[in-house]
Amino acid sequence: MLQVISDILTLDFSRQTTKQVMRFVIAGVTCAALEFTTLIGLVEWVGLDMYLANTIAFTAAVVLNYVMSRGWVFESNKYSKKRYEFTAFALMAVVGLGLNQLIMWGCVDVLSLDYKLSKVLAIGLVVIWNFFSKKYLVFKS
Repeated sequence: MLQVISDILTLDFSRQTTKQVMRFVIAGVTCAALEFTTLIGLVEWVGLDMYLANTIAFTAAVVLNYVMSRGWVFESNKYSKKRYEFTAFALMAVVGLGLNQLIMWGCVDVLSLDYKLSKVLAIGLVVIWNFFSKKYLVFKS
């Protein structure tokens, strides 16, 4: 655990980590596009309730992100069984969603910032959580 904290604090980006960051960004943009288009499609074309559509869209993005992260971004796993690995991945995603909501609430309701700026800040901060939680907790070899 101390090594993880040390690596994060020193931001020692090796060639492998730089490659992972680049792939992580590509996977993240791909998943964000899937989530956004799925949400809009389900609300505007299918007529689903926005919250139900958002849940479906979020779930689809998490599954795609897991597949991309496991096979292309990190290429390794900490857990011997894929079921546990996906459970850890999903738990990290739920924590990320909670952090995103908390940052949005703090920025909009407490600091009275515009929600669009708040979303940009939330995404920027949660991306950091997502990368390090997946690298060091889910897919660590």
